[in-house]
Amino acid sequence: SSSPSRRSFANTPIAFNDPPHPPSPDEILSSFANLDHQRASRAGFPEAVFGQGKTPKQIHAILESMADNVNKQMTTPSSSSKLSDASKAILATRVDKHIYEEILRLGPLQNGQMEYHETARLISVRANSVILQEHDTEAPSPSPSSSQQPHSTKQSVIVACAGTTDLPIAE
Repeated sequence: SSSPSRRSFANTPIAFNDPPHPPSPDEILSSFANLDHQRASRAGFPEAVFGQGKTPKQIHAILESMADNVNKQMTTPSSSSKLSDASKAILATRVDKHIYEEILRLGPLQNGQMEYHETARLISVRANSVILQEHDTEAPSPSPSSSQQPHSTKQSVIVACAGTTDLPIAE
């Protein structure tokens, strides 16, 4: 006969691949953002997140990653001494208050603390390692017998604005 032979697969075991693993935070992040964590060391200032057009989940994930990166750099002896205050800055710009409130509903950051600046529509984040460093380096109160005031290493910046239109930028 010229018909092709038929073969039965009824008793053939079927191999299933392992179920897909849930994506890691880095895999999720790379699906919508390409962060330049080395920008601060290269350019002298870190990358800022342009929040407009991003979802609250995306902004939360990006800020979490940026805070984690600062924490890792602060705990790496070779790089922690080279970090400037500017390189520890974490900012998300153009974030409306209702978006920030949705971000808060997602839960706190594990690697830092967020603060919203409503006039500027900006979220700033202090990484946990920065908060710990600030706590560790706070000068103790001078004793009553001490006549010397502790020397401050903080520097000041003056921001001048010509009117209320400049306030979002000044803040």
